[in-house]
This record gives sequence, structure tokens and C-alpha cells, in this order.
Amino acid sequence: MRLSSVLSEAGRDIRSGTTRFATFALLLAATTGIAGAADVGTVASLTRDASAYVASGAATRTAAREGGIDGAACDALAGQGDVLAAGALRPGPGLALTALPGATLSTFEVTPGLAALIADSDGRAGAWLSPTLAERLGAAAGDELGTPQGPLPVAGVFVHPDDGRDSRLSSAVLLPGDTSRPFDECWARAWPQGDSTDDLLRSTTSSSAGPTAPLSLGQLNASLGSTFDTDAVGERLTRWAPAVAAVTAAVLGVVSVRRRRLELSGARQAGQSRTAQLAVVVVETAAWAVCGAVVASGVTALTLLFDADSLVDSPAHLLTAAPLAAAAGAVLAAALTTATIRRRDLVRWFKDR
Repeated sequence: MRLSSVLSEAGRDIRSGTTRFATFALLLAATTGIAGAADVGTVASLTRDASAYVASGAATRTAAREGGIDGAACDALAGQGDVLAAGALRPGPGLALTALPGATLSTFEVTPGLAALIADSDGRAGAWLSPTLAERLGAAAGDELGTPQGPLPVAGVFVHPDDGRDSRLSSAVLLPGDTSRPFDECWARAWPQGDSTDDLLRSTTSSSAGPTAPLSLGQLNASLGSTFDTDAVGERLTRWAPAVAAVTAAVLGVVSVRRRRLELSGARQAGQSRTAQLAVVVVETAAWAVCGAVVASGVTALTLLFDADSLVDSPAHLLTAAPLAAAAGAVLAAALTTATIRRRDLVRWFKDR
């Protein structure tokens, strides 16, 4: 049977309503769309939680040793293991501003790596202001602050909200520090979390503090817990959504053929070959299965429109995993069911109709 003949016969069956095209397409779209949307929504939620955990500073480990941290070694941790960014700091001298007479601001001297860790640093020289202080002074990146020693350029504003993280920086000024002198602390943001981060932090200690100076390891923000379950995505219950969609679609594929078994058996009795019949059924099933899968993909994507961030956080392949599995399951099940139809069963099915 030629391809044109197969397509022609399948088209006639679809147009006549024999295949119940719309019914099966909608059923597949509904079941698969629900399964896919549940999985994508779960992954998006877990991914957002992970992003919030990192952004809050909970994934930032700290090592403190007064006068015992090598700033250059601390900055060099960035890119090692799971460390995304790292930098060192130490308390600096009080800062007087002409705009705030009589007030002395607390400062911290930092390495370039720390500025990159807590702010969107582009390497610009100058002071970094906390959001509270920047608003109070009406200052922004590129401005200059008047001091008794002369103008102080503003490199930018760092992000450090009052959400449970170390509050010392909430109204402080960060100044570039001399890296040849030891620092008091090293911060390292690592993701995913691992025990190797603390080992790397220990390697930044300097002998200048003496062997008896204690090293204290901690967490920048402990309000969200000491660890994050990074295996949650892989262990989520909805990871079985593609399998559920495939099985459900396979049932639809079997039903779509079994309801026509008398018709198909009669066609075999009339001389239609098994190969030709199988080809026609596969084309017919693929038509409604693909249509349903496309609609299901749209339903899955639509659920993400309620939260624009999910479009970024969710892996793209999750939008199509369940629909593709469903379409394949429906076509395969329909083909296998068609292969079991025999001419000699015509009389029995005719009596049982």
C-alpha cells in the first residue's frame, strides 16, 4: 500500500469521525497537560527556593580569624570546587563625611573578591555603600562623597538586606583594602553546597596571627537553615510525570483501536493486509496523539505564565517530556493492539458487539 493511499484512507477516517479524533486528542491533552504542569511547577518551585537560598547568603560560608586571613588566597578561592565567589574583609577606621557633620561611619576594608560577592562589581575603584546609607546620602555609583581627606568616589551600592544575614554591613561603607596586610574574615559563596568549602576556607589562614589564634567557621545567613536539599529535584514525586503520561496515553491508544476491532477485523477479512492496516492506524493515532501533545505542551507552558520567573528557572525540556512520552505511548500501544487483530475473530466480535 502506497504512502499516498495510507494518508488518504487515514484522512477519510478522521474526517468521518471514525477515529474520534477530537475526543482522544482532548483526553490526551488533559491528562498529559495536568501531569506535565504538575512536574514543571514542582521543579520551578524548587529551583526558585534554591535561588532564594543562595541570594539570601545562606550558601555563603565564612571563616573568621583576627588578623589571620590571607586576602589574596581568599579571593583565589573563586572558581575552586563549588565556590562561585569569595573575598576577605576586616574592620576599617571610622569615616567622617562633610554631608553628615559630627557622625562617624563604620567601614570595612575589603578585597575585590568581596565586592564581587555582595555587589554587581565591575571593578570600578571607590567606596561601596549600603542601601540604607546610599538612600540617606542620596548617593549613587559615580558620585563623590566629601571627606576631610578629600573627595571619595562611590563605586556602587551593595545588596545586604536585613533578612537574617550578618547585620554589621547594613549601614557600613566598604573601602578597598591593602591586600598585603592580613584580613579578619573570608567569605565564600558555594553552590551546590559541600564539605570541601570549609576545607578551602581553612587554606586561607595566614601564619601572621600565630598558631594559637582560633579559626571560626560559620554561615553568613542561618535563617533559612544550615543546608539546602539539593537532591529535592531529582527525588521529587512528579519526576514520574512522563511515565504516567505515557501509560495513560497508551491506555487511550488501546481503547481507540479496541473500540474499532469489528471494523478492523472486517477490513482484514475483506483483504486488507496487516501491514497496510497497521500503517493506517499508526497515522490516525499519531494525528490525534501529536495534536493532543501540542495542546498539553501549551497547557504546561501556560502554568508558568502566572510566575514569569518560572520561565527562566524551569528546564526547557520539562515542557515537552510528558507530551512526547504520551504521544509515543499512544502510537506504540495502538500499533501493538492493531497487530493482535485477526480475521478469524470477526464472527466472535460480531456476536459480542
